[in-house]
Amino acid sequence: MAVEMWRLDDENWAFYCDMEHKAIHRSIRRSKGWEEMATYQKNDKLIAIQYRLPTSDYRKARRLVLRVHDSVESSA
Repeated sequence: MAVEMWRLDDENWAFYCDMEHKAIHRSIRRSKGWEEMATYQKNDKLIAIQYRLPTSDYRKARRLVLRVHDSVESSA
C-alpha cells in the first residue's frame, strides 16, 4: 500500500500510487494537468501508476498522500 511523492524539477512532481487506492485514482483522473508517466505491472496485472503533476497541484497531491497515510494509521 504505497502512495509516494517526490520532486522531479522546479516545475513538476512525481506521484506514485498503488491500484489498491481506487478513490485516489478516480480523483486523479478528474485533475487536469496530471500526466501518466509510467505504469507498473506484474503478471499482466496493473499494480501501480506514476503521474507527473505541476507544482501548482502540490497541495492537492499532498492531501491525497496524507489521506492514505492517515487511513493506514487509524486501521492499525
